[in-house]
Amino acid sequence: MYAIVNKFKYKSGKSDPSMMVLKCCGNLCPWRLYAVRLKDSELFEIRSIINNHTCSVNVRGGYQTQATASVIGELMKTKYCGIGAGPKPREIRKMMRGDHDVSISYWKAWKSHDLAIDNCQGKCTDSYMQLPAYLHNLVLANPGTIADLHTERSQDGENLFKYMFLALGASIKGYEALRKVIVVDGTHLKGKYAGCLLTASAQDGNYQIFPLAFAIVDSENDVSWEWFFQHLASFVPDDPQLVIVSDRHPSIYKGMNEVM
Repeated sequence: MYAIVNKFKYKSGKSDPSMMVLKCCGNLCPWRLYAVRLKDSELFEIRSIINNHTCSVNVRGGYQTQATASVIGELMKTKYCGIGAGPKPREIRKMMRGDHDVSISYWKAWKSHDLAIDNCQGKCTDSYMQLPAYLHNLVLANPGTIADLHTERSQDGENLFKYMFLALGASIKGYEALRKVIVVDGTHLKGKYAGCLLTASAQDGNYQIFPLAFAIVDSENDVSWEWFFQHLASFVPDDPQLVIVSDRHPSIYKGMNEVM
């Protein structure tokens, strides 16, 4: 980022795991930096620097190539923390062009967008790895909660995420006082691994939406909806007065008839 802000291009003169020497790309330019790695750390400390340039404008014009996707992703990561979705790729292009006088392609902006989210919020794969511990602690903190994580074993012997069901204990207890009318539906998820969100909700005495349960599945199909209804039936018993409202998706109708 220092090179981009000061508009010059550098190269590695010498480097190994313990030290690095950076030089300006101009053949006769004296700019030079020497840094060493701190003991038991990933950080490098600058020990000496010759901080003046005599290179031509043409040589220094190559600084834009140093604005890699990883550099831009690190620069933009704070904009994806907290509330809000953060800037979109086309907005990242405008910001880099306006703030740093760097033109980047849409593909690089998109890659930077993904890396910035990973740097700030963590990677999707890491979040999936934390699901078992998260659901376990959620059940301990909320007595009566029903949580189930269904996985499938891959050819490499790894457990891969398949389905997840969650119904909080407060929702289960609250259902006892509600009218026996449940609305079920599914919606597509946007993200790297896609999938569908299945929901079941009711209406409380104040005519407000009362969430009962939700599940993450691969898609709206016969198997996933049947799996969802099997877990829903654990606290929503079959009753002559029970009414289930849906968009008449064939898989919902089939799964409901199989279970309830």
